[in-house]
Amino acid sequence: MVRYTCHTGHKYSAQSMLNAQNSEVEAALWTALRFLKERALLLEEMARKASSSKYALSEKNFHEQAQEVRKHAEVLGQILQDGTRAAENPAARKPIPKNSAATKSAATRRRRQK
Repeated sequence: MVRYTCHTGHKYSAQSMLNAQNSEVEAALWTALRFLKERALLLEEMARKASSSKYALSEKNFHEQAQEVRKHAEVLGQILQDGTRAAENPAARKPIPKNSAATKSAATRRRRQK
């Protein structure tokens, strides 16, 4: 059986290493989503304060930044929701297209191993 060792020295089977990595990546992405939402709220608050201080250019800039951050949060949230649904229903998973970056990367790894 092939065993893998993480950077801290823990030993894993291939499947348990993948599971541990998946959990860590998902937790990091949910944290990133929370921070994006908090950033958008902060930018809107800064825009309100700039508005009350008559700094129209700053107000506009903060609103635009908040809008951009909200778009990023929406995309990340959708990806996380799609991943959650796929994990709950494996039959609903979309196959990876043959010419995708993930497929090319896997093919490259196989060639290097030979």
